[in-house]
Parts: sequence; structure tokens; C-alpha cells
Amino acid sequence: MPQARASIVKTAEDNDIPWNDAKEWIKKQEDTPWNDNADNKDNNNHKYDSIKYPEYYRQSFHAYSEGNLSYDAAFEQELAR
Repeated sequence: MPQARASIVKTAEDNDIPWNDAKEWIKKQEDTPWNDNADNKDNNNHKYDSIKYPEYYRQSFHAYSEGNLSYDAAFEQELAR
């Protein structure tokens, strides 16, 4: 885990935010784009595939090998606030 992310996680945990448990809770939410339920697949199937992002948006950045547009980055951004 890169240093910057490790520092954010440690600060959260020092402030009684159960980082890993909270992240797992977010991941398990139903009716979300990151879960594979049938309703979501039918309603949002490739909804944003036509959007063109600069290449660097999807390059490895800090702790996220898929870049800052990954769900992991989004989950952790919510926790780091």
C-alpha cells in the first residue's frame, strides 16, 4: 500500500472509522453499478462506454492500478472525506 494511502487509512482508523469494514459495506450495496444484479445490468448496460476520457485517467495512480476512475478509488474517496 503506497504511503499516502496508508496514511489516510491510519488516520481514519485512529478516528474510529473502521476503514476496511466500511469499504466492504459500500461494496455490498445492492442496485449499484458495481454489483452484477440483473436489474442494474439491464438498466445501465454500458451507459458510459461512449464517453472518451484522457488516457491518463485510467493509468495507475497512487494506490489504484486502474487509475482514479476505478470503483476502489471511489469507495475510498467516500471514506476519506
